[in-house]
Amino acid sequence: MIAVHLEPRGLKPDAKPVADFGRVASDKDNAATGSQRLLIAILTAAGTPPPEKPRLVTQEVKPRRIRDYIFINAEQPIAHIQRIVAKFYGIDLIEMTSRRRALEYSRPRQVAMYLTAKTTPQSLPAIGRRFERDHTTVLHAIRRIESLMARDLAFAADVARLREALS
Repeated sequence: MIAVHLEPRGLKPDAKPVADFGRVASDKDNAATGSQRLLIAILTAAGTPPPEKPRLVTQEVKPRRIRDYIFINAEQPIAHIQRIVAKFYGIDLIEMTSRRRALEYSRPRQVAMYLTAKTTPQSLPAIGRRFERDHTTVLHAIRRIESLMARDLAFAADVARLREALS
């Protein structure tokens, strides 16, 4: 179950933290929920160590809030993706948020939006804010890049190389 959530993000589950977390929860006579196990596994796979004494997630915590804990600093992965893509295409980092529509700037921006959507748990509106765009622009970028990858194998290889560089 945890692997279903981790593998699309390029993360590998680690069974030890999940087992440890379950032990902590059962020591306190509480059942560890699937959300708790998922959170600990994602934090560990993402390189963020889980807290030594994790607070139990109760039913009062809304499920949509779990995603807020996946990356402690959600801005960092997006900025990292923007830097990698800008460097790959030889453009200035500022072009990731510029209003320029020329293909030499818009295509790398679309690739960065696509990679952000596929490798982070961020919502489309959150991604759009980091690129100073609307969520529908992000959705268009994802669809455009997927379409281009299906038609152009060289472009698909470039995107695959970028995705590998992010790992």
